[in-house]
Amino acid sequence: MSRLPEVERITNSAAFGTLVQSLATLVSEAMGSDTDFAKTEAVGLQLAEEAVRQVLERDMRARAERLDSAEKIHVEGKIYRRHESGLGKYPSLTGVLEVVRHTFRLVGVHNGPTIVPLELEAGIVEGATPALAYNVALAYGKDDMRSHGEDLEAAHRTPPSRTTLENLAKRIGREVKRKIPVIEPIVRAAEMVPAEAIAVSAGLDRTATPMEELRPEGQAPNTRRKKRTKPYVRKPPPPIDINHRMSYVGSVSLVGLDGEITTRKYAATANEGPDQVAARMRADLAAYLAQRPDLHLGIVQDGAPEMWNVMRPMIESLQVKNWSETIDRFHLDERLAEALNLLPLDDITRARFKKQWKIDLDENDDAIEQIEHTLITWASSGGMSAAAAKKIDEHLTYIKNNKARMRYASMRAKGLPIGSGATEGSCKSVVGRRCKRGGEHWKDDGLSSVLTLRALHLSERLPQFWTRFAAGYVHDVEVAS
Repeated sequence: MSRLPEVERITNSAAFGTLVQSLATLVSEAMGSDTDFAKTEAVGLQLAEEAVRQVLERDMRARAERLDSAEKIHVEGKIYRRHESGLGKYPSLTGVLEVVRHTFRLVGVHNGPTIVPLELEAGIVEGATPALAYNVALAYGKDDMRSHGEDLEAAHRTPPSRTTLENLAKRIGREVKRKIPVIEPIVRAAEMVPAEAIAVSAGLDRTATPMEELRPEGQAPNTRRKKRTKPYVRKPPPPIDINHRMSYVGSVSLVGLDGEITTRKYAATANEGPDQVAARMRADLAAYLAQRPDLHLGIVQDGAPEMWNVMRPMIESLQVKNWSETIDRFHLDERLAEALNLLPLDDITRARFKKQWKIDLDENDDAIEQIEHTLITWASSGGMSAAAAKKIDEHLTYIKNNKARMRYASMRAKGLPIGSGATEGSCKSVVGRRCKRGGEHWKDDGLSSVLTLRALHLSERLPQFWTRFAAGYVHDVEVAS
């Protein structure tokens, strides 16, 4: 994070010089005759951290005293009366801030809802200070909270417990997801299409994710477990199975002459389904095409019909006159290689066909018909086993059903990608690297939270999103006269 202008100004002041000298004196006092630099660094960081913690705690206590001195307060046009005093504990990057503050109860409603004016004025996010909340939101999208807690401690911070970090991250993720429909359009509207963009490409895919699910009563586990050799004293928790369910991942990429310029990534759990992903992708495409109607539009993904059944209506709803559909070239090349291996050819001839087909597909939109004709000729000439002939027929059916989406020469001429690398890469970067590591399994709520935060982070939207998200926790609190 870049240094704030206010900080830059103060660091050059005489008062700051005095502060530095005071800190240096305290470090020397703590070190005594010990001259070890690593320990000096650690002591200095810890003293500075505790100083900041006390500054923040004093600030919050002063706010609490001012607000709690009032009998009534106004918040968003409503009047609240002072209710009860209690100790608030707010985790921060520098440790817990402890503040005695009051709750206030809504006037005119029997046993009405209560608020904590201090938290509203300070912008406390889901129980944490704003800096810690953003730190956790970013970290949860990148790694697990056990690892993040270790990183904070290594940086001489004082994080709360792992459980607190985990619960905070999930609460933030849920709220971020809830605010997506409101905030994301604002962030999107501020994004400009780069001048070098010549096309926009999108795709949708699925990837299996390990999910923790309650096992129906009486059903055997789906994995074998060792027989117990000792009595199980503690009452066991409800039995669960780890089942792999398909998470949905979508990508929208702006493309220039040299390839992808930027890619927005989206993900959803199996229970959430692909429709919300498609809706957010549609919003990207509409925004880009509104700015640059000259952009070529293409959809590239594998041949799964269920994915095309989601994407095609979405694109058609944009009412764009010209757009292209493409089957991922890698999937076609794989099928063609399998088909060649089934033909009664020697290795040299097989390699020659494979090389020539790649060239033809790059240069000629009619190449797929020629390849289809060649495979039909070989399949009807005999000399293959029944199993090989059946497999060849499956490949031919695939080509027949999809060859209208195999015009790679035209796609290349428009500057559109012919491979679904952006989408498949998003499956790996959004889901695979974060949610499919050894021993990991998820409940739907936790997976939804982490996918939301990770996709925003990898789409380079989290800072802009967070500015508006955190602002929603700050409210004007007026002391009633």
